[in-house]
Amino acid sequence: MQRLIDVNLVLRVYEKICRLGKKQQDHYLYEGLSASSDWDGYTIVVANSQLELSVFFHNKYQFSSHDDKAIEGFIKQLKFVDEQ
Repeated sequence: MQRLIDVNLVLRVYEKICRLGKKQQDHYLYEGLSASSDWDGYTIVVANSQLELSVFFHNKYQFSSHDDKAIEGFIKQLKFVDEQ
């Protein structure tokens, strides 16, 4: 099932995690989410303990899981962090 995700939401949360989160080697941690990017910054990854969401150039994205419950929970977590 293809999920529609608000890429702007993901980018806002990514920025917040990097700004407010704790630096851990190659990623940041904040409110149960981690954020990282590839070496050139064109691909970002936001993840929790159940899945990863990769956002690529031109706002294409891919979930690492097809579990609908995990995806729904992840999206709720993104919205929670965005509203803080």
